[in-house]
Amino acid sequence: MVSSAGGESPASVAPTKGPHGHPGQRAIVEGHVKEAAATIKAHKAAAEAATGASGDFFDSIIKAEGTGKKGNAYDEVLGYGKYGKPPKPLTDMSLGEVYDWGQKVLRPNSGVNSSAVGAFQIVGSTMKTYMGKAGLGWDDKFSPENQRKLALQIMKGQGSDAWEGPPFGQVRLRPS
Repeated sequence: MVSSAGGESPASVAPTKGPHGHPGQRAIVEGHVKEAAATIKAHKAAAEAATGASGDFFDSIIKAEGTGKKGNAYDEVLGYGKYGKPPKPLTDMSLGEVYDWGQKVLRPNSGVNSSAVGAFQIVGSTMKTYMGKAGLGWDDKFSPENQRKLALQIMKGQGSDAWEGPPFGQVRLRPS
């Protein structure tokens, strides 16, 4: 039902309190959304502080890779899980665990020849090449901050052509 002002009438909006004074479904969902947004904002701020690169740089890659379309971009795997899903979220795994899982996904005879994982769809061989340059080891978590550290080193080493999607334009990073 739409009111004359163009919005929903109060009768058509789910109550924020249930029949016994407990939070209603809408209030619970709104709380989860706010909590998720705060977590993403905190991860983004921490990653920017740790890498010195702006969120716009990382957001551009995420958009080009399409990893932000469903759920948490940092836990995204090749084909949105079409070729297999890890036993737990990528961000709860070490780089070694993520690398090993990615190698299991590779199926050259089936046409799947990528181990792309995370927000920036980093493949295993690229992870191995750049993790030391990012100051990371196999036991470090594949956290949003560490994925951004890897992406920054990949950008420094390979340029924006390392990622698929539209070109980044004149993105240049200062050498560290």
